[in-house]
Amino acid sequence: MQFNSKQRTQAVKTLKETVFDVVIIGAVLRVLVLHFKRQHRD
Repeated sequence: MQFNSKQRTQAVKTLKETVFDVVIIGAVLRVLVLHFKRQHRD
């Protein structure tokens, strides 16, 4: 399969956005879990 440069750029952009979303979601989940644990400790 051959990609022209525009398709390749689009694919890279989509990949970067996906990675960015995953990182943000992971950070949010970690914060929520820590908050939840802290509340239960009291």
